[in-house]
Amino acid sequence: MEMTKNEKAERLQHVLDEALLPLKQQLDVLEKEMISVRENQEELIRMLSEKGLSKKSVSC
Repeated sequence: MEMTKNEKAERLQHVLDEALLPLKQQLDVLEKEMISVRENQEELIRMLSEKGLSKKSVSC
């Protein structure tokens, strides 16, 4: 039985979704790590500011 264009498109979409899933998961992990790094950087800047060091004297 021949597949219709819609069926072919749906099948292709399914294959692409499965292929992209690991990349999407990896992207989610990287986004969480970026948020964590940003929060750590902000905390470090806050701590240094409390000790009287300015942002200009600290290069990140």
